[in-house]
Amino acid sequence: MTRARLACAVIGCGFMGSMHARVLAQIPSARLIAVVDRDEGAARRLAEETGAEAATDIARALAPDIDAVVIATPDRHHVEPALAALGAGKAVLLEKPMADTAEGAAQILRAARGGRLIVGQILRFDPRYRAAADLVAAGETGEPVHFAASRFCRHPGGRAVGSHLCFLMGVHDVDALHWLTGRRVLSAHAVARADALPDQRWGVDDVVFATLTLEGGVLAQLAFGWTLPEGMPTGVQAGFRLVGTRGMVEVRETEESVLAVTGGQARFPDTVYWPHLGQRIGGSLRLEAEHFVEATLAGADYLVPAAEAAAACAVNDAILLSLRSGGVEAVAGLPD
Repeated sequence: MTRARLACAVIGCGFMGSMHARVLAQIPSARLIAVVDRDEGAARRLAEETGAEAATDIARALAPDIDAVVIATPDRHHVEPALAALGAGKAVLLEKPMADTAEGAAQILRAARGGRLIVGQILRFDPRYRAAADLVAAGETGEPVHFAASRFCRHPGGRAVGSHLCFLMGVHDVDALHWLTGRRVLSAHAVARADALPDQRWGVDDVVFATLTLEGGVLAQLAFGWTLPEGMPTGVQAGFRLVGTRGMVEVRETEESVLAVTGGQARFPDTVYWPHLGQRIGGSLRLEAEHFVEATLAGADYLVPAAEAAAACAVNDAILLSLRSGGVEAVAGLPD
């Protein structure tokens, strides 16, 4: 890549796509050319805000004047645009999860061979998780013994219908598990509860608990769901603990640095994921976008190996199989 600025397009103008477009429009080494969505109104509104062109056909994102594409469609619709963008030779930032099945992830992984692909596993750009990973990599905690993570938020209502909770939320901690332990997950045993909240009955699992066995006998427990009460002062309550033979590291749940009490309510404004600093968006999402732009321009390796993002999908497939069978399910290797 020899251009001084990376010419970008965003496919998908929903919540995450809009965030990506706004961040790219603020990065000096990037140039946001187009935003694409089947909903013409959504594309036009985002284009007006960011100064980009609006389009309803992904062909605009595959045009010769585009270097890189961010794909932020719903995860059940990741495979087709990812294959198209990679086939057109574009560098691709694909929102997590890589796909909603291991088979879909394998298709994308095959298409990415010889190309440029990073999956937006945002925890890899969270300074708290990176600090923990650096300690582990330096050998400070010794060999991993066990890992536990939880991730809960308020119920998203109708947006809960679609991809499974494992892929919408659990994939974050599956990726962190692989990253922090360096061990492959061998098997999964999971239980779930559907329609847990009386006023939010959508026929989908609301909470999942999973026990995983990894290489070397490492054990892991994951818990995730959208069962927090409406009065919670934070949008997400998440953290983990990794215990090793010589020490441990953890990111504590709801470890926010700012407490606001206004209008009779207490809340923790976001200071981690995508905090708004006036009109500027910061946090982990900006770090992720800046890394994508700068690494693409420099031809450097991305911080999220595509194979690890695909492996997280395989673990989620095993969790879903366990939910159906009620037993322990092996994590299959990715299809060739």
